[in-house]
Amino acid sequence: MATFEALPQEIVIAIGEMCAWPASSEEPPPSKHLAALIRTGRWLYNLLNATLYRKNLKQGEPLDSCVLWAAENGRLDTIKMAVSFGADLNADGARDESDYIRDRKTKCFQSPLIRALRKRHENIVYYLLDMGVDSDPRPIRDWDDMTALDITTYYYLSDKIALALVRTGHRLLSLKWDVGFRELADRKIKVAQALLEACDDASLLNQGIRCGISMGNDDIATWGLQNPLADVSTRWGAGGETLLHFAIRHDSLRLVELMLTRPEVNVSALDNRGRTPLHTAASRGNYSIVRLLLAQPGIIAAGKSIDGETPLSLAISEGNLHCAWLLLERPEVNLEDLQKNGATLLHILCQNTFCQRDSTLDFVCYLIDHGCPLDAELDDGRIALDVAIGRRMTRIARLLRNYTIISGFGHGSSQTCRICRPIDQLRSDRTLGSK
Repeated sequence: MATFEALPQEIVIAIGEMCAWPASSEEPPPSKHLAALIRTGRWLYNLLNATLYRKNLKQGEPLDSCVLWAAENGRLDTIKMAVSFGADLNADGARDESDYIRDRKTKCFQSPLIRALRKRHENIVYYLLDMGVDSDPRPIRDWDDMTALDITTYYYLSDKIALALVRTGHRLLSLKWDVGFRELADRKIKVAQALLEACDDASLLNQGIRCGISMGNDDIATWGLQNPLADVSTRWGAGGETLLHFAIRHDSLRLVELMLTRPEVNVSALDNRGRTPLHTAASRGNYSIVRLLLAQPGIIAAGKSIDGETPLSLAISEGNLHCAWLLLERPEVNLEDLQKNGATLLHILCQNTFCQRDSTLDFVCYLIDHGCPLDAELDDGRIALDVAIGRRMTRIARLLRNYTIISGFGHGSSQTCRICRPIDQLRSDRTLGSK
């Protein structure tokens, strides 16, 4: 006589499903009812457990996978059992791409690794990494677009886990890489270092270096520059700046020195406005960086931007006369150059309030003595004297009014070769204030 144990396992499971099927429901019973059935006795468990695993993995709904349940609840033994029956450790519960679109807000499609990380089941995380789960930085579809590495930062998980993820090829979400890296660098500096050293994407690497520079953390940027893929001359971002431009704009002398030692560096690289790194350094007024750049072979000290600005004109416009004096030592600097609106260096000087300093008077004399035109007009017809009067630069205006251009001789010389008209004759209809 046939016994219950002699029946094929599939038939026993079918009987269990029929017994658990509610009379008023057309839906099949949930898997937990069958699980409850096989737990009624050890012999039944031993008989049906393997078949139930196979049914769950091959016929059940993806979101009901025992692997996802085990990762959520910390059951490593269940995951190992499922793996022995061919479970996919990268499955996130979605049947196809349409599930992500249709059920994004109602169902949470997360891989076992993501679920284990969120629940802080470190033993499962390490097991999944050892099994070689997918390292593709695919975001969680309904969890604020985070990858496994992003989760370690968001949940303040241990550096050990984060480093293990980096070593197995996991990365931050590329679409929000700069944001994720900044958070990572703030909380897990060692992981940020490992990520930069292991990064195999030049664009993402440059983002990380820029992030370190903007944070004022030269160590982070230095780690990134040690990666062979780092390129300090590639133009990046809306402004078309190179990493060298960016480091100079943040006044990082240490990084500028490091970048200048790299073989691909271009000390005269242009951004979208046609400015070189020297333009940036001169406008920032960083004397040490300006001096360092001027010492580089091939530097263009008098290059013009799209707007006709030179490093010297930018230094003067920002009041950085200490840098301007350095630039004046270069033989290629031409004091007669005009900007697009016809402005000379004297026009630029007279437009800034710092002109009232005593040191500025010496600078004005130097410009005039070395050929900066006094009678050059702006597009609106104003000469430097007019600008000085309009800006109430009384001392500069008096100096310009009484100055006589002596061709070929220095300021204060009693010798004359060819004397032009005094500047007050060029604009005799202008009058100074009472001061």
